[in-house]
Amino acid sequence: MVDDRRPYSGPDRALAVLCVLLPIAAGAAIAFALPWQARLPIVALAALLGPAIPLLRLTTRMSLSECIGLGMGIDVGLVMVVAQIMVLAHVWAPVLAFGLLMDATIILGVLLLHASMMKEVSG
Repeated sequence: MVDDRRPYSGPDRALAVLCVLLPIAAGAAIAFALPWQARLPIVALAALLGPAIPLLRLTTRMSLSECIGLGMGIDVGLVMVVAQIMVLAHVWAPVLAFGLLMDATIILGVLLLHASMMKEVSG
């Protein structure tokens, strides 16, 4: 069933593609052990476009700019909470934690891409 609350647009599709490709690029940069000068911008951008932005776009009636602004703040807060939990639990596995957040981003990006494509097909 297609959600008819608001139309999805080309920028939604572009956001969805970014939410799928950036985490994959960040994972590849980590897996191939690129120098930190090359890895840092990719990983930082992927963390800023984390799971909150596509989730907000899928579930709220906010505009795209509102979803991006609020989502970036939520994503930064989410990374801080995950880091604090790792410190308090004496388990320092930042690659694993980042990987889980990026998996969530990829899944939500695919859902947003699917929703934007279904809206195009249905009219």
